[in-house]
Amino acid sequence: SLFEYSREAATIYNLPDKESADGIVILGTSLFADSEDDTRDRFLRSFAAMPMVQIGEPTDLCPWIWVDPAPGIESAVQHLVEEHGYSRFGLVSGPMEGSESRVRTDIFVRALESRNLFLDQKHRDEGLFTEDSGIAAVDRLYDKGGLDVEALFIENDEMAVGAINRLQ
Repeated sequence: SLFEYSREAATIYNLPDKESADGIVILGTSLFADSEDDTRDRFLRSFAAMPMVQIGEPTDLCPWIWVDPAPGIESAVQHLVEEHGYSRFGLVSGPMEGSESRVRTDIFVRALESRNLFLDQKHRDEGLFTEDSGIAAVDRLYDKGGLDVEALFIENDEMAVGAINRLQ
């Protein structure tokens, strides 16, 4: 459930301190996937005395590394359309409350639209970046007739593992 996932994920907020760690590398794309920017900023400020770097969206609160998802998403869509002739795509996004999911979804939709392809809402669902949520998203797509696609774009590896296991 969302509550169990949130409670488990929240444990990380209490772990690092100067006695137990020399610094922090924060995988913000996972830790803050379903959070607003102010949640991320409060977390970063709470560890301001420690050296840290965030892998994720830019912030003024610490050094950051941002991996632009656009080239990979664009390349995948291009390959599936041009090499395989696919035109019916589905999407399992991460939680749309998180900016990372919105960015990936926007890139994917634009890549389709640039080829005059469109994502039908029945082919779209949302997960929590977990394996179980990938399974649940496939189940919901199936229930609403949304699996009549040629390719299913899933926004992270854990959800993709769940989806693959469910589809096999």
